[in-house]
Amino acid sequence: MEVFVILDGTGWHFINGKRLLLKKGDFVFIRASDCHGFVARAGENMRLLNVAFLSSWFTRFRALLPAQTTVSRWMKGKMPPSVFLSGGLREALERRGLDLILSKSPRHFGVAQFCLEAFGYLESRPLSKGTLSAPEWLAKCVAALDEPENLQKDLAYFQRKAGRSPEHLARLCRLHFGVPPTELLNRARIGYAKRRLLESDAKVIDVGYDCGFKNIGYFHRTFLRLSGGTPRHWRLKNFAVTVPR
Repeated sequence: MEVFVILDGTGWHFINGKRLLLKKGDFVFIRASDCHGFVARAGENMRLLNVAFLSSWFTRFRALLPAQTTVSRWMKGKMPPSVFLSGGLREALERRGLDLILSKSPRHFGVAQFCLEAFGYLESRPLSKGTLSAPEWLAKCVAALDEPENLQKDLAYFQRKAGRSPEHLARLCRLHFGVPPTELLNRARIGYAKRRLLESDAKVIDVGYDCGFKNIGYFHRTFLRLSGGTPRHWRLKNFAVTVPR
């Protein structure tokens, strides 16, 4: 089994009988049942970071994952789970990988640290499960949702960016991601809100505005629906889990 992230360039991923485009920022979890390989596109270079591990080790490692992690769903799909990582997240994962290579700590401990962070990205980006099988124009639109500055923009902006009719965009979003464009935007905003709540001491109301919500009541209701708790309670609960004691 392995995980890999594309650091630079583009290429082709030959995975389970299909050929899919790989681009800078794509992060993929390869399961033991997957048959895959990759190659750079003609005339281009592609740089990637990958970490491989035994299936038996992963079985033991799963016990360390939070109970709500949807590992079972990851293991059942026809295609491996994937997510697009924006610049900051991609660079953070690259640094973690380099630390793993250069670390003098026991290798299994370093791999566990790396995988805990990597799988956290998969868990926090459920909207990206269809990115690698979607048309390239749609994948780019969804990838744009990982850039915080885009979350301030309304749905009409993404419809213009797609260059398709609203009806066609909605139909393809439902086909590849299972939800309409509005829900994709809300999930991206809430995903960013979660990171802001853990990485800063900003007030909840400021986080809501930073994530593109003009109505704080709607922000609270959307956060509660997608996360199972209010922003404040979610921050307190997860801060206790993520901060070492």
